[in-house]
Amino acid sequence: MENTRRVPFFIPVAAIVIVALMFVYAAFFDHSFPEKAVKGFYQAYFDQDYQGAAENLSASLAAKLVPELGATEEQAADREAITAALADVLSSAAADAPSAEGMKVTILKHGIVKGKTTAMVAFSIADGSDEAEGTTAVALLLKEGNAYKLVDACAISPEYADQIASADLSMWDEYFGN
Repeated sequence: MENTRRVPFFIPVAAIVIVALMFVYAAFFDHSFPEKAVKGFYQAYFDQDYQGAAENLSASLAAKLVPELGATEEQAADREAITAALADVLSSAAADAPSAEGMKVTILKHGIVKGKTTAMVAFSIADGSDEAEGTTAVALLLKEGNAYKLVDACAISPEYADQIASADLSMWDEYFGN
C-alpha cells in the first residue's frame, strides 16, 4: 500500500499571499526614516568620518556651502561630486572645532514629523557623561530620492521638542518645490 501525502491547499495559497503582500509593502510604503539621517550625520561627524557625514547632507545645502557646485545642472546632479565637496568643507570646518570625542546623539521620539517631502526631527547632543544635560536641537530634512538628507539644524529650548511632532510642514514642502 502506497502512502502518498498531499500538501494542504492553504500552504501554496498562503505563500502566494505572503509574496504579494511583501511586494505591495516594498513598492508602496515609505521606508525612509529621517531620524536615521540625523543620527548618521552626527555620529559620522563625531567619528571624523566626513565622507559618511556628507552622504547624509542635502544637495540643497551643498549649493549654499559650495556655490560652484550649483553652477550647472550637470554639476548639481552629480551626487558623488557633491558628497566629496561637502566632505572637504566638513573636514576643514572641523579643524577649528573643539573635540567631539564621546559625543552622543539621542533622537527624541516625540519630536519627529514628516511632510510630503520634508521632515523635522528633534534630538539632543550630549558628551555621554551622566551629569551633562546636552543641547536640544531640531533638524530640517529633505527627501532626495528614497532617503532623507539633512538641510539645516538649530538649537531649540528643550520644552519645544515635543511640539515638533505637531508642526505643519506644508510650507517647507512648497518651498522646496514639491
